[in-house]
Amino acid sequence: MKHKLLIPNWHSLPLLIATTLIVAMITIAHAGNWRVQVMAVHDSRLAIQAEQQIERSGYDPVGIHWRDGIYKVWVGAGETQNDVTELQERLVKQGFEDAFAVELGPDVISDIPTAPSVEAQSYYVQVFSFSKPELAEKAADQAQRKSGYNARVLSGDGLYRIQLGPFESRDAADFAKQVTLGRGYVDAFLVVAE
Repeated sequence: MKHKLLIPNWHSLPLLIATTLIVAMITIAHAGNWRVQVMAVHDSRLAIQAEQQIERSGYDPVGIHWRDGIYKVWVGAGETQNDVTELQERLVKQGFEDAFAVELGPDVISDIPTAPSVEAQSYYVQVFSFSKPELAEKAADQAQRKSGYNARVLSGDGLYRIQLGPFESRDAADFAKQVTLGRGYVDAFLVVAE
């Protein structure tokens, strides 16, 4: 019997997709190289639905990797194929008949986005500004925890600006902006560093 996928609330889907992709991929990026792949589809909605259904079944980590227009849903993490074989067998019995163990190569592991750690890049997402430095520092800590991106406080003109990043490209910064909008930072906007 195939798994039936539940349909989410469609008007919030773009933010849900952005938030889910980045959080899941950061989680998976820090595990071993072996996963169980349960599907590969062109429709992001199907990938999100499958991921949510698998998470509700208690599996962790579950994530989606996007590359060249294909969304791959991965479950689990192990150092060896044996580490994920039992998980693969359980998923097949639960209706994910096409589940298989896959070893991620270094090109895939490096392709999974993680929060940047170098200040040399030029794009940031600004989420707040304050006139008091102590409020800015608190807000920066909270923004970093909530978003998963590095946060910095930039001072000038009597204001302390909280910016997330850096990001290597405008596309990466745009994606991060969508994630932060989905996490409640409704006034987030892109900034190009001087």
